[in-house]
Amino acid sequence: MPKVIQMPSLEELPPGAQRQFMEALYRLWVEAGQPATAKVSARIEAASVGVV
Repeated sequence: MPKVIQMPSLEELPPGAQRQFMEALYRLWVEAGQPATAKVSARIEAASVGVV
């Protein structure tokens, strides 16, 4: 079963620039249909070597 990704709590990642960045990444991931992390990783790796 795929691992569920959740936003860190405010205690784990308090308000600030890092939390805003994480929220933006999380929104993009949700808007992309919550792809599996392995799929995201494979696409990043492929893009880094010019395959995509």
